[in-house]
Amino acid sequence: MAESFKIPRRPPIPRLLCLLTLVLLSIVSMFSCFMQIFSKYHSSIAVASHQHVRSESPGRWENYESDAEGVDLVAAHGQGLNFHHGKVWSHEQSLRQLLPSAAPGVAYHAPIFPGSGFLFATIIGELHEIHSAVCDFVLIARLLNATIVLPKIQSIPAVKGGNSKVKSFGYLYDEQHFITAVKDDVRVVKLLPNSFRTRASLQKLPVKTPTRFSSVQFYLDEVLPALSAHGACGLVFAKGGGLQEILPTELVEYQRLRCRVAFHALRFREEIRGLGAQLVRRLEAHGRPYVVVHFGLERDVLAYHGCAELFQDLQTESIQYQRKKMLISAEIDGELRIDSHKQRHRGLCPLMPSEVGLLLEAFGFRNDTQLYMAGTEITGGQRVVLPLRSMYPSLDDRFTLTTDQERFALYAVDQQRTPDTSEPGSVYSNAWKKLFVWGKNRPSGYSYPSQKGWWRSVGECEYGTEKYFASTPVEGETNDIQLLHAALDYIVSLDANTYFPAFDKDRQGLPNMASLIMGHRLYQSASLKTFRPNRSVLSALLDQYPHDHSQEWNSWTRAMREVLVDALRPEAIVHLAHTAKSELFLAHPFPECFCRIGQLIRANDFRDLSEDGELFWGRVRMCPARTPSEH
Repeated sequence: MAESFKIPRRPPIPRLLCLLTLVLLSIVSMFSCFMQIFSKYHSSIAVASHQHVRSESPGRWENYESDAEGVDLVAAHGQGLNFHHGKVWSHEQSLRQLLPSAAPGVAYHAPIFPGSGFLFATIIGELHEIHSAVCDFVLIARLLNATIVLPKIQSIPAVKGGNSKVKSFGYLYDEQHFITAVKDDVRVVKLLPNSFRTRASLQKLPVKTPTRFSSVQFYLDEVLPALSAHGACGLVFAKGGGLQEILPTELVEYQRLRCRVAFHALRFREEIRGLGAQLVRRLEAHGRPYVVVHFGLERDVLAYHGCAELFQDLQTESIQYQRKKMLISAEIDGELRIDSHKQRHRGLCPLMPSEVGLLLEAFGFRNDTQLYMAGTEITGGQRVVLPLRSMYPSLDDRFTLTTDQERFALYAVDQQRTPDTSEPGSVYSNAWKKLFVWGKNRPSGYSYPSQKGWWRSVGECEYGTEKYFASTPVEGETNDIQLLHAALDYIVSLDANTYFPAFDKDRQGLPNMASLIMGHRLYQSASLKTFRPNRSVLSALLDQYPHDHSQEWNSWTRAMREVLVDALRPEAIVHLAHTAKSELFLAHPFPECFCRIGQLIRANDFRDLSEDGELFWGRVRMCPARTPSEH
């Protein structure tokens, strides 16, 4: 009988060794993850007690202490961390004596009663356009001695199913604070009088649609007669404002009124400010300052400026498709195909995230610097952001720093969305997701992809849970949600030690939200590190980037650092005030909304200014002397 075949048994030792190795690796990984989470949020608790909340009383338009306090705070940061690159975080010393001053003059009077009638308005646009339009609305009412009705914002739905507390103007801004802050400038009511609110009465009221830069004379000739004849008149602001940015010299008080409205009266509602403060606390959890980068890589912006060829084929097709639609709808003039590289060298295209990383590195920011990424959309998604993340791993945005539950609390009006079932404010579960590289910039759970072309399906290559080629965040966010997200970015950007805008133009070629933030930071504290980069010069230097750390690399770094330092100096402020104020006054509120203390002009600070520039800077008023009670 044949002997049965037996399979030899393997010794159990190798299997046990493999199993033990896997278990050991798992334990080590779990322990390191736990320590990372615990250390980060333990430090956030420790730092939270040291955070200051910026308070502001309505009607107080001058703050002589803010600039010096900011410098002391940064100096404390540097001493505590023993930074070898303290100059990277230090404020611009040549601007420390330039202080905000938008208080009305002695001859400025309160609104005259009775007025000429009621002005009501509808505002259409993005956050920076809404901000600018509200300011113009107040100026127009002051000019015509009219009473304003709180404006309606068309991008915001009139409360879908519900919450009467959160609607239109109050969806973004603190209504009562606004009314109180402008009470010495214009009269404000929340609603039209009953006599105008019937359907028949409203249909009889005239409605005017001013252009983006309508003149003062337009309102005196066209709007004032209609207002006087009917008792009320409507305005529609569709492109970011309705009054010329440069006003006659005799109307300088109106420019200061612009600053008071934009930088004091327009305050986001309490829930937005609260979550914005949370974001700032989490960014400063390790006791260090942070940098905000604002890319401006929205698809319609790239299409308008002809920057399609700077991307891969997939994004190029997407941008070109958008440009074709804009040409057909007559939103823009010109050719379908534009040489994107020429546009880039002229400074008309955004700096890419990889280029921003090189610039920050050349300036001296270490690779452990905390970065915050602002903006509503990044065309190309993670694929475009990846080079910057590889240089600066601590790269966050509003999605990685908040839970779905926290963001849902802001939305409030859309009953169709369902919040995340995780525990409210569960920072530990949120931080766990952040430990994975591809989860750091995941889109909101409330964003839904829109199929706007074949590239949406062809280009979506799954890598874990992230759509590698999709825009970040996905374009499905509704306009009201985008406005809230932009408001959070605005708050975080104002509180940042350093602000770097990669692009400052919108889909119409006009200043975007980054421009408004630059102007607000200049007003809030002129010495804050706010870059105003010359993109054409930077693009030429970036083309010369040496790929090896040689003597040539050191020379390139020095040249780049000089250009970036110049972007922080008074020369950049004066140049932009000369050339770009006519596009958006609030982005360059200099010198009308400033005063100076001590001797401001020093030869070494203004060596490159022209004679006109010196005269322009010399127009800055001396700050009025303070009484002992103001100290």
